[in-house]
Amino acid sequence: MSENAQSREMSLAVMWNNNCGSLLNQGVTSLRTTGVRVTASRTLRYLRTRGVGGRVLKALDKVVQSPEWDNSYKLVSDDGTVPGRRPHATNDFSIKIPIEDLAAGGVPDGIAVIIHAYYVQTAADIIRLLRNIPSKHFLYLSTTTDADKEALDNICRDEGISDFEIRVFANRGRDIAPKLVGFNDVYAKHEFFLHLHTKKSPHSGALAGWRDYLLRHLVGSEEVVRSIFKIFETQNIGVIFPQHLPELRGILNWGYDYEAAKDILSRAGVCLTKDNILEFPSGSMFWGRSAAIRALLNLNLSFANFPEEAGQVDGTLAHAIERTFLFFAEAAGYRWVKISDGLEYPWPETVVKYDVERPEHTIQKVHRPLRQTHAGSELALARVNPELRPLTLAISGNLKPRLTLLLPSINPRSVFGGARTAIDLFKEVGKRLADFDLRVVCLDASVETEGLNFLPDFALQQEDGGRGDSDKVVVDAFNRRTGVVTVRANDYFISTAWWSEFLRREISEFQHVSFGRQTKSVYLIQDYEPNFSQWSSRWAMAESTYKFPETLIPIINSEELYEFLETRYGLKGGFYIPYSINREVGGGLQSKKKERIMLCYGRPSVTRNCFEVLLDALFVWQQSNPVLASQWEIISLGEEFPVNWTHPVQNIRVRGKVSLTEYAHLLSRASAGISLMVSPHPSYPPLEMALSGLITVSNNYDNKIIGRRSPNLIGVDQVTPSSVALAIEQAVDRAERNVGKSIPNSLIEELPCRGERYGADVIASSLRTDLV
Repeated sequence: MSENAQSREMSLAVMWNNNCGSLLNQGVTSLRTTGVRVTASRTLRYLRTRGVGGRVLKALDKVVQSPEWDNSYKLVSDDGTVPGRRPHATNDFSIKIPIEDLAAGGVPDGIAVIIHAYYVQTAADIIRLLRNIPSKHFLYLSTTTDADKEALDNICRDEGISDFEIRVFANRGRDIAPKLVGFNDVYAKHEFFLHLHTKKSPHSGALAGWRDYLLRHLVGSEEVVRSIFKIFETQNIGVIFPQHLPELRGILNWGYDYEAAKDILSRAGVCLTKDNILEFPSGSMFWGRSAAIRALLNLNLSFANFPEEAGQVDGTLAHAIERTFLFFAEAAGYRWVKISDGLEYPWPETVVKYDVERPEHTIQKVHRPLRQTHAGSELALARVNPELRPLTLAISGNLKPRLTLLLPSINPRSVFGGARTAIDLFKEVGKRLADFDLRVVCLDASVETEGLNFLPDFALQQEDGGRGDSDKVVVDAFNRRTGVVTVRANDYFISTAWWSEFLRREISEFQHVSFGRQTKSVYLIQDYEPNFSQWSSRWAMAESTYKFPETLIPIINSEELYEFLETRYGLKGGFYIPYSINREVGGGLQSKKKERIMLCYGRPSVTRNCFEVLLDALFVWQQSNPVLASQWEIISLGEEFPVNWTHPVQNIRVRGKVSLTEYAHLLSRASAGISLMVSPHPSYPPLEMALSGLITVSNNYDNKIIGRRSPNLIGVDQVTPSSVALAIEQAVDRAERNVGKSIPNSLIEELPCRGERYGADVIASSLRTDLV
């Protein structure tokens, strides 16, 4: 093969490597995690940037531009209504009732049953069903005329009901205004309530059985009521309502109510977007906790806010409020679930059995947090930057505090010095939080079995929360389409890269929305990561994470990087981690005679390590010193790649990513080293080499003067082949004096820093004081 052919082959290989593997491999991964449409979009972008055209692009264009399954991205429909983002019927779950083998009891006294009886002639049938509530309850009835009030009074007395009150209101706001405005004062007296009304839906003959369907699910039998209160026993359940009548599924949307819903929620400090999931108790009959709708009650609405009754089927404040109940509940920190008896339900696989032993597992399957944006991987940032694919978050009712490490991967081939530092820090802080659960969430790669070797006492969970009592777990969150990450009120996070910090801030916002608080979090900054990318959206997203709110504890890896962030971003009050050699590497160093071995940190996929400059510098040095260079063996460590990529450098072997034991053995034998990194961080490899007695070439950058760390380090100011080659020549000349000798380990200097020296005790104490 000619040199030009070799050069072309290497360039092509580097291109594939820098794009995370072959297009085929990327396509398979994308299909698994994002689906057909997003994969087609990514492929289209990839091919266009490389000048590919023709029929392939036209075919992909059709896929990318095809409408969404539920058409929910459409702003308004042809009739002016606003579509809603709704789960597909096959992925919309409810809890099977009655719950099998349920023990007696469990229904508290003091329930408020609030019924608006516009159609008095059907009220008797509903009131009789209240016999199925096996505890003391108080009945509140409303109607629109004095004559109807008298009729309701007679029904109650005929049924032997003594604890009741009847109020007469103007015929405004359907059943919603009477329950929320007319009986606003009663909720403070009762922890639980049941909303019912004498529903007829006269505008639609297809929904004639809707009222009976709802009543059957809410008070159809004593077993149903006891099952509902068994579900209420699970932490933070605020609303329970029937799965939608199957005939309704195709017409559930925001209708003409979106603007009014957005306005009413904004008055309570809740921001609504059309990309939120639309879910609500259709028919406005449901069980609830008074605290779950307290913010709605506190708006102090009046009957005047509702239009006069004119037979409206949509577009009124009452219709809008019906669609906001669950948003108010979630804003108050409560979850909701749907129930179904499964009778003749067209999708029986979605009616799940309530797991009495693991109720959280059931709740997390059924409850879908509304106040996330759900466009997910289809958004432009996530299409181009897969690391930014939004996480699917779920509220956890578990009150136990938990420390979570957000890590790209724990797979061995992806774990280098920075990941090891993060894992070690997590373990150190976790040991001091013995009463906390511990969790590692892997974001960027599916967890391989070998990765658990870093966390031997942790259990792997594909579904977060599936085993709610596990206190040490690794969660595989790579597949965003099916994976769920639970969030507790007392969750504390450690982010380890700019994209995990970006996602962490979304989690914290979700935590604030769900529980009214954002806990303290730790941001472990191990490099100046915006410069991993060219000036771009990606650069801007990375740079945005260097704003440090009071709830964030920044821990900066190295004094140089701390000084850099202090100067550029005004960092104050953070911590810094001084260098210390990895325990396994340090323990493996041996007193051996130095040989003519030069170790190179060669990682072609990591651009800041300047692989091409390193190779060309080696070539220039060898050609300038052929006799001496012929006696030196060069070993490339850090990453596997074809040896022909090193052409025309001579005497070089590619060992790639070796074990720490083997690495220590090579450090003990080698005499010289070269490790470049265009960054304010000093990087671990040159410090490890210098500590082990290797005369090592590295580079300076901004405030990083690498020679301050050790006399064994030679720093170049300009990372060019000629300047690096000259430094290699100097290093080899000095290293020649050590060949054949046993050289003692050197000291790596700790530099002055205005930050506080990191200590696991201090971090753990800071997190603990934030508990509620």
